[in-house]
Amino acid sequence: MNRRYGRRKSRATINPDKSSSPEKNLARQIELAKGQAVLLGEEVEWEKSAWMLSAALFKKRGQNTRSVRLDFTYPVCLSGGPLPKDWEDVAKLMVVRREVEQHKSVSSHRTFLTVFGFVCNAAAGRPLERLTPEVLDSAARAISNSSSSESEVYKRLNLMHEIVNRCSQYGLSKAHLSDYRYAGMKRPDSHGGRSAIRLDDPAVKVEKSSRVLALSTYQTLGALIRAVPFGHKYRIYLLVITLLVCTGRRLTEITLLPRQKLEVDSSGVYFKYLVLKGQRGSAQYVMKRVPLISRVVPLVESVLEEVEQNSAEYYAVAEEMCRVNGPDLRFLADVDPDEPLYYERLLEMGMPSNMFDSSGCFRNHSEVLAGRRSVFKKDVIKYCASHYDPVFVAPLYVADGVEYFLKDMLLLNFRGTSSGHYAKWVVNTVTAISFSNFLKKIHRFADEYAGASLTDRFTSHDFRHTLNDALDKGNLPDLMQTEFFGRKNRRDTASYQHITPEQKALKIREQIKLGQAGGVIAERAMRVPVERREAFLKSAVKAVHDLGNGHCVHQWNQGGCPRHLDCDTGCEKYIYVIPSADEKDVGASDSVVREIKHQMAHSFFTLFVAVSEGVSIYGQWQKHVYSKLHLQQMQLAEMGVSFEDEDIEDFINTGQLDGVAFEEIQKGVRVGYSHYIENRVKFHDYVVELYGALPEACYRDRSEVKYIPVKEVSNEVPENE
Repeated sequence: MNRRYGRRKSRATINPDKSSSPEKNLARQIELAKGQAVLLGEEVEWEKSAWMLSAALFKKRGQNTRSVRLDFTYPVCLSGGPLPKDWEDVAKLMVVRREVEQHKSVSSHRTFLTVFGFVCNAAAGRPLERLTPEVLDSAARAISNSSSSESEVYKRLNLMHEIVNRCSQYGLSKAHLSDYRYAGMKRPDSHGGRSAIRLDDPAVKVEKSSRVLALSTYQTLGALIRAVPFGHKYRIYLLVITLLVCTGRRLTEITLLPRQKLEVDSSGVYFKYLVLKGQRGSAQYVMKRVPLISRVVPLVESVLEEVEQNSAEYYAVAEEMCRVNGPDLRFLADVDPDEPLYYERLLEMGMPSNMFDSSGCFRNHSEVLAGRRSVFKKDVIKYCASHYDPVFVAPLYVADGVEYFLKDMLLLNFRGTSSGHYAKWVVNTVTAISFSNFLKKIHRFADEYAGASLTDRFTSHDFRHTLNDALDKGNLPDLMQTEFFGRKNRRDTASYQHITPEQKALKIREQIKLGQAGGVIAERAMRVPVERREAFLKSAVKAVHDLGNGHCVHQWNQGGCPRHLDCDTGCEKYIYVIPSADEKDVGASDSVVREIKHQMAHSFFTLFVAVSEGVSIYGQWQKHVYSKLHLQQMQLAEMGVSFEDEDIEDFINTGQLDGVAFEEIQKGVRVGYSHYIENRVKFHDYVVELYGALPEACYRDRSEVKYIPVKEVSNEVPENE
């Protein structure tokens, strides 16, 4: 038999030992994992089927979680019983490794163990080393029937593939499983991706099902905020909603905002929030500075001002709690221990009105003196202490090396009790549970105060979807949406975009016809007779891909791009949007302009570095840089923006380049800019002679070359520099 058709070799394992059996590989991996298990919590004991994880690392922010438990058992839908010992060890090994490689939430680990239980159940008593594709297919079919949600099933099948990959990676199975994929796996539409819908299909005009809230909902919420009086116990939740609407942050990112004022500089208005998602624990949190949309700045400022004016009592209670490590009992300072406290006096102190009822807090401690029920100071202290938890005075989180306590939080509220009473001696942040409870009654609340009904039922995350959808429809590039909303992966942004790719293509066609787009295709379309323009655009624009500064209309389903990474150096399939006169796209165009300026400043500095190191200006690399700069200058000019020598220096000197001002970069950009002006014509002659003319969008015949006007500068550096 020809050797090249022999069995493929298995992939390398962690600490591979080709002579080892799966049993030996498992024993070695478990020995390593036992030493790493302490990272999940000090009380993690390998032999136990239930691990108590570190609450500081795994608890959900905004919840007063004291303990986090992880059970290595079958899922409840199967039996909930313990896993076989050998399978349990493998489950623990994989949980430790996925935590070490990349911190996961406790819910992610629990879902992973649920999937692991399905795989173990499908094995029907076989050891892990005898895992086969047939067993995995059986587990996958059971997983597919385990939930009615397509997204949940898709997530669980991906986790099953993770289990298979780890088995192959660690050398735990005899069968070759590294290439296994479940054939029945289907990516849900909600996860984005390409579709096969034609642009002339009427279904294109139907938007995807979305979580975008109606305009009437925002109008009712606005009326509600204006109507609810200051000091109302529920007003804090309305302020939280306002910040969710204006910033698009997640709920915990709002409830854990530090006390602050908006920061203003030449590039815009900013606020700080704690980055929570995907972080590894309280010791590794960071505080991020993000811009505010200009139109919501006055509203956010008014919220911060109101919070600062009306939260003095909350801040004082939080300060006292942190000082005494207990509830704020200053209201009892002048009370004698032997003085009887009657109903009216207790009400003034903030005790609940039903305190002496059969279910009241003092039902077992009151005494009848002179025919009236009363309690003493010690009874009140005991009742107040029942609402206090030591977690309230511990650091809520550590960000950039700074500890943030309850007293450092922006949004605080008195702690609510099960009876609906608020304990004024203990404060806490706005928790997710309390906010959810408020949303359950907000419809009745709106009827009472605003005299209007809310047609939508929503969660805190729907405001994030709505703002993301609005920015997407306003032509904010995908990469900028990803950065603004604090996501790690740009593919996650697709779940928040409720305009389909086909609708984007139709929108670009319309903008080209209206003269609101630039690029080779847009120029050609304007030269085509009006009666043939529609046919030309149908053949030229069939797909749209966001590039940040513009859009690409290459059809990837027909083959790869022959000009990969040359998008903004004159590619004929590059299109950019020019903001319309009605200022509908002003916000989006401002973001694009900042990104182009950022790239141009880096390019000019790169030219300076090349010149200072004696690199020749002739070559493919310089061809790329000069072509890119030329096209970017054309794009800025069509958007009515000038970016000359002084503008570049100001852009860098004010910290708009990477957020920091560097004098050496400033001087370097000046030299690079001068070098570009002096050599661009010479470089054009060289390119025409050696490579032929560049694409028409950049350079046509020598007599037709139209450079964007720039200011001629001198290489001489002023004496004061």
